[in-house]
Amino acid sequence: MRSKPHWPLVAALLTASALAACERQEQPAPPPPAAEAPAPEGPWRLEASATAGSALVFADADGVERLRLICRRGPAEFVVQAADVQPIGSEERFTLGFGDQLFTLVADVSSGLPFVEAKAPLTPELIGRLRGGQPIAANYGATNLGPHPAPEGEVGEAFARACEQALTS
Repeated sequence: MRSKPHWPLVAALLTASALAACERQEQPAPPPPAAEAPAPEGPWRLEASATAGSALVFADADGVERLRLICRRGPAEFVVQAADVQPIGSEERFTLGFGDQLFTLVADVSSGLPFVEAKAPLTPELIGRLRGGQPIAANYGATNLGPHPAPEGEVGEAFARACEQALTS
């Protein structure tokens, strides 16, 4: 007696073997962990641009940027950006303090930015206060930022020198 071929059974076994082989393929190894960037010396860091100017950036303990002071070139102007503060349509006054010395900047409430950006002329007096080693604080509307510690050592001085260059270029 001759038996019937079991083609459906053979096909099912071949399909199951092929699927099992696919599952057994080795997964690619995960990439090696990236080397962590060294932490800055303090909460302030200096950033520079060959065309725009320099920025002194304050970040909290988690590394989240909170305040950015900028010396722009061409034309020379001083800009402050407060990352956590939203513009108020009727409030243009932004106050920046170095210790007990206050400077008034004008917030651009129509910029469309999701944070406050305020500007003032860059002056030698402002640059001098950058070198003063005083805590830095800001006020906009009902929001107070700081006081934050003065920039450490060479960071503050390097920013002041960059602002002087922006003023004279």
